[in-house]
Amino acid sequence: MRFSLLLVLPFFLLLSLFAGDGDNYDPCFQKNSQSIYELSGINCLAVEEKTLICHDPKNKILNFPKGYEVVGHDPFTRTYKVTSPKVLNPVRFKPLGSIDSDKKIALIGPKNYQVGKILSYANGFDRFGEFSLKNTEGKLLGVRCYSVVGIGSLDGTYISSEFLQKLIETPEPHYGDIGIRMSREKGKVYVSKRDVFFPENPFAVGDEILKINGQKYDRFDA
Repeated sequence: MRFSLLLVLPFFLLLSLFAGDGDNYDPCFQKNSQSIYELSGINCLAVEEKTLICHDPKNKILNFPKGYEVVGHDPFTRTYKVTSPKVLNPVRFKPLGSIDSDKKIALIGPKNYQVGKILSYANGFDRFGEFSLKNTEGKLLGVRCYSVVGIGSLDGTYISSEFLQKLIETPEPHYGDIGIRMSREKGKVYVSKRDVFFPENPFAVGDEILKINGQKYDRFDA
């Protein structure tokens, strides 16, 4: 009997650690809020020890402080890759596409955080994803494993970590657009718009998208 109790007791202890955790993202906030740095009136995110990503949706930036150099710029999203003369506290990224769609996510600012959910994912490069909270500008989206899955933009929108990582790796903007827009109807994905000027566009409005590169996906907009 004693042996069985020793086996069961750790299980109950494990349950107690997670029970009632609710919307407490304090550890995620305490770690990731230290990676937000204010430059030229906007909040920037440290992504490497001497690299920042600065998203400026309202075009506030005229000049960066002395010693900070712009090494990459995406004019469409108004996002900069900037080197820092000081050592920073960088975040750890996690692909947003790997997160369950119903998972709660912390919207983290320098001083506090709120908890919300992803409402929609980016569709091409001309529509940002939507978050359930509106005051997203200058904040980041974090999950409990201390990872960041995006940065906030205007009016409840955000830019995903996948796009940010591309900007970090390749300073020149690259959107990976395929010349169509898709919509979901009754669990199926169809081509809703087609760019007639896109080179050699093989799609037609109404085409059903079954696979990408031979692989099935549950969604095509992340």
